[in-house]
Amino acid sequence: MVQVATCKLRYAPIAATKVQRLMGVLRGLSVGEAISLLRVLPQRGARMLEGVILSAGANALNKGSRNVESLRITSLTADFGPMRKRIRAKSRGMAYVERNRTTHITCTIGE
Repeated sequence: MVQVATCKLRYAPIAATKVQRLMGVLRGLSVGEAISLLRVLPQRGARMLEGVILSAGANALNKGSRNVESLRITSLTADFGPMRKRIRAKSRGMAYVERNRTTHITCTIGE
């Protein structure tokens, strides 16, 4: 498969595991099918994936690709980003570590 365009969303404020659940369904689909599928899913990660795939399609259009809707998703990954750690007070003088997770989403589309 020929790689046409890529798009990266870095430091997305969502855990990578929540996004990875959705990715298994999308790999290998055409851009049009993936967007129509993501529009009906209620998860917050679906909105982020939809934006990344649309942006990769726009990048392909800028590179001179004619029919963006028929291009296939060749690679879709969600890697763990840095974790922001904060300490929150709990009862009896204890502390609780609050972990705000981020993820880096990468989408590659091709023919």
